Amino acid sequence: MKKNILFVILGILIIVAAVTIFSKPKAKRAVTPATRSSRRTTGQIRQKTKEEIAEERKKTRKEARACKREIKRRERAEKRAQRMTARYGYGYRGRVRDRRSRRGVMSGARGRRGAATLYRLRAIFTVDNVNYALIDNRQVKKGDEIMGRQIVDILSDRIIVNESGRNKEVKIGESAFPNLITQTRRTRR
Repeated sequence: MKKNILFVILGILIIVAAVTIFSKPKAKRAVTPATRSSRRTTGQIRQKTKEEIAEERKKTRKEARACKREIKRRERAEKRAQRMTARYGYGYRGRVRDRRSRRGVMSGARGRRGAATLYRLRAIFTVDNVNYALIDNRQVKKGDEIMGRQIVDILSDRIIVNESGRNKEVKIGESAFPNLITQTRRTRR
């Protein structure tokens, strides 16, 4: 009896082994990025509606218009800088303007009653690491002479003028030679 049970168990094991060995292997499905992503997502993929597509197009057009406006603004600024450079010399950075007047710093002499100031320091600018000053409409650099007075140094916000052996600082908007160059005007009342 024990021999019969042993033969039955042994027969079952041989049949199971034969089935596993001789059975054809299953073909594996090709794994593509699409199948991977479909496994990861939960729920259904929804197509965009016409309104959403129109909204996206509107947004891209708006961004493109803003970009074009910015480019045009920069081009206008460059053209203005070129005009000012041609007018006032290379390296012109712009003048500080007074809010109350359209002419800015140049109109400061009109604020005082009866006095006109000549040789006013208008601007300071740099070209190739050389500082230049704009006195009225004349471009000067370190070492130049105006009215017999020498420009000793040009700093970022002021110039230093040698006035009869003494160095005098002149800031932007001030007259370079206040003692000699101030003349009075008669004003009508």
